[in-house]
Amino acid sequence: MKSVITLKSILRILGIIACAAVIITMTACSGTEGPMGPAGPAGADGAPGPQGPIGPANVYTVTFATPAGATQVPSQKVLETQFAYDPSYIGIEVRKPIPTPTAKGLYAGAWLIGWKKQSGSETEKVYNKYEDFYTSNGWKELFNLSYTPITGNITLVPVWVKETKVEYGSNTLADAISWINYYGGNNNYVIALDATAQTPGELELKQDNVDLKIIGIGATATTITLTGVTDGSLFTLGEERETYNVSLTIGDKIELKGIATGTDQQSPLVQIYQGTTFTMLTGSKISSNVNTQVGGAGAVYVNGGIFIMEGGTIDGIKGTATVIVSGYIDPGMDERFFGSFDMKGGTISNSAFDTATSALITTGITGLDVFADGRSSFTLSGNTSVIALMPYSKVSDDQPVPYSPISINSSWSGALTLHLMGVMDGDDPDASVDTFPKLAKVWNGKTIVDTVLTTAQTAKITLGKLLLATDFSTTAITGSVSAAGVLTITAPTPAP
Repeated sequence: MKSVITLKSILRILGIIACAAVIITMTACSGTEGPMGPAGPAGADGAPGPQGPIGPANVYTVTFATPAGATQVPSQKVLETQFAYDPSYIGIEVRKPIPTPTAKGLYAGAWLIGWKKQSGSETEKVYNKYEDFYTSNGWKELFNLSYTPITGNITLVPVWVKETKVEYGSNTLADAISWINYYGGNNNYVIALDATAQTPGELELKQDNVDLKIIGIGATATTITLTGVTDGSLFTLGEERETYNVSLTIGDKIELKGIATGTDQQSPLVQIYQGTTFTMLTGSKISSNVNTQVGGAGAVYVNGGIFIMEGGTIDGIKGTATVIVSGYIDPGMDERFFGSFDMKGGTISNSAFDTATSALITTGITGLDVFADGRSSFTLSGNTSVIALMPYSKVSDDQPVPYSPISINSSWSGALTLHLMGVMDGDDPDASVDTFPKLAKVWNGKTIVDTVLTTAQTAKITLGKLLLATDFSTTAITGSVSAAGVLTITAPTPAP
């Protein structure tokens, strides 16, 4: 039979041939690699890594340069872009000394306007008058400490209006004090007096942040005598339970005198309260005052303030003691103001009790230079010599310790006569010390000097008398003071 090739058969054969060709091509041939296609879109960001360590902060030094004799101001370390603070914010009142006047009058110290960047080696910028500061645009160079960030080390110098002579009243001491109290806060002053005697009444200095110095410029000393009252103080610095930052210094050729006779006077010549300082310099003097009040100071009563005796003399004063150092405590207000007497030089002599009213006149003690209780501190240095009484008192809310030891500087080479009194029994705080053996027991073994003494210094301490507060009778003390300042009493024999 004859085969017939149809179109359908031909197409089938061609399909088989094509598939075979593809298979042969895939197994036996390879072409060149084609080009890389375009990159796909970026993926999402990964999580942030941990924060690295903080680098060190820049710290800069702000230096406050002041001229010789002016208040020295400590430098400040300040972080970059932070602010320095004005020295007055930490209680530093920047002052410069007033040149010694040659004419009588009241002189106000240079007034600090502010601070400027140092130019060259300058230590200050001074204007003759306040108007000059403005007319010369001096305000433009002031460095504003409160609003200018620190970006590097910097030195600042003070900008002042120079010291001036003040015109006031009739040029008396009383008028000068009145002017300062009314106008004169935040500055230092000098009152220069000629030899003309001054006879003011009671003078009070209560202006805050004031340093006042009184000097004599005459050929002879100027006497300032309390006048017009029968009982009062010549100078009162500050006020009890009110804090004023006030200092008074009496210098060469100035003598303070009070009320020398009579029974009405019951006040010290100078009384100083908390926050105030009274200083005597070489050439100054206090004399002629009597205080008939029991327990009253004749010359200086320190009630929470500071008395510094650099030099000068206190002579012929009558009272329970020439200088009394004490203080007060207000438990309700949590305030403590302890008095301080720092005797660096000068002399206290001829101290006596008031013969008309003082019960101490029969004790055999001729007079007391210093009486310092447990609310005070008393320091001796230089070649100073005193007769002192140390009381031992009952501890209470306003008497935190029974007594305060004396501090003796390593330079001290003077003499100390020490009397001891007691008003309580060491074992029984409610019992009076009414016998000498009991009083000897109270003081025996106590540290009466809180500094280490040399052998030469212990030899300069003379033990005086034990004084009973019950009847003011006395007996001599026999004993010694060790190098550590500890008292040993051998007679009278301390009670068991």
